[in-house]
Amino acid sequence: MDIKVAVIGGGYWGKNLIRNFHALGSLYAICDSDKARLALFQKEYPEVEIFQSTQALYSSGKADAVVIASPAESHYSMAKEAFLHNKDIFVEKPLSLSVDEGVELNKIAQEEGVKITDAQIGEVIQGSSQASGAKTSLNNPEQRRLISSFLARRAALDSLLNL
Repeated sequence: MDIKVAVIGGGYWGKNLIRNFHALGSLYAICDSDKARLALFQKEYPEVEIFQSTQALYSSGKADAVVIASPAESHYSMAKEAFLHNKDIFVEKPLSLSVDEGVELNKIAQEEGVKITDAQIGEVIQGSSQASGAKTSLNNPEQRRLISSFLARRAALDSLLNL
């Protein structure tokens, strides 16, 4: 099954995630509030859908998963919005700016039956329930392929596989 990924935020980290998901053949859409930035992405990736708002992106109904690479202060609200649209997400770190927000996002993810991954997956403490869940996810070849595409350090993936 091909997973259609939408990347929200095309700035510093977003452009790298866009490039990687495009190389994997999974990039469906790019969403950013900056019209000039979107115009550049449209030239570079003409086959990819372009959205200036998350409302328009979610209205399309075509994205299977969302990558959030926006400023850190928006991660919580964007992750919550994605969950309420039944989207699995990857969030560039930090997941949220407070523990309470992170706990709430985890609760919503469980209630909605969606998956949440953040860029700190490579820094998970061995033996924790999060590490166990990450290892289970990495046993799925499709999830492993997607997760490994955005881990900055190969050692992080190797340490998870060795849990």
